[in-house]
Amino acid sequence: MDFYGNSSSYFIGRKRITGVYQTGRRLYIKNSVEHGDTYRLRRDYKNMYDTNATEVVDMKGDRIGYIEARSNADVAFFMDSGIECFCRIAAVDRSASTVGIAADVFCLCDQAAFEETLSAYRAKIIKEQIGK
Repeated sequence: MDFYGNSSSYFIGRKRITGVYQTGRRLYIKNSVEHGDTYRLRRDYKNMYDTNATEVVDMKGDRIGYIEARSNADVAFFMDSGIECFCRIAAVDRSASTVGIAADVFCLCDQAAFEETLSAYRAKIIKEQIGK
């Protein structure tokens, strides 16, 4: 069973969470985020730096950080396809001046929707590579 009480969640990948320092809540996050914690994901369509920006938010909706820009395209594609996603903290490094966080990202859907969306995402990537 996943965080939402649903047995239909599929692993998308392990992602780095960035932007923790930018939230202005670095110390709170550094001291409160723990291995195994679960957070919601929310698209940030107004982000002028990253068209795939995906926020990691707590249950109150406060931002913890973002899924790293260089690896968020697949998550954004799933979410833009109407599939809800969440993440579970896999590692926290508190030794650096910034907080290093890795999270496992999952989508909530049935197997058919997961496979269809994954196939569509792969087709999109191939089309983009051919167009270059």
